[in-house]
Amino acid sequence: MRVKGERWEFSIGNNIIIVENAWHWSGYSQERVRLNDEVIMERQGWGWFVIKAATIAEFEILEVPHDVVVGIHYEGTDYSIYCRLITEDEVFKPADWSEAKWDTQTYKWPPDPDPYMLN
Repeated sequence: MRVKGERWEFSIGNNIIIVENAWHWSGYSQERVRLNDEVIMERQGWGWFVIKAATIAEFEILEVPHDVVVGIHYEGTDYSIYCRLITEDEVFKPADWSEAKWDTQTYKWPPDPDPYMLN
């Protein structure tokens, strides 16, 4: 199965947050959130394709709760998946974004260095 993957990188203070999402139109998706190279959330399966914005992970940096929100934005007949980090007071947009496609038979992430070199 050929999946489309996207990666968003956020920088907050000395922390790097990487959010990865891969999906196929058949309903399969997988998501992973890393905080300073430590995986803090990972899931994969069928039927999790995000149609509207959804919080997929929560964590704290400097005692401030952050929500990782992923969703789909529709404009005309085009769509795009987006990701934001949100606190009570602020919305953080990604410092970097990349995308790639790869084939997966095992429903696992490709080994690092990541699939985003395959563009």
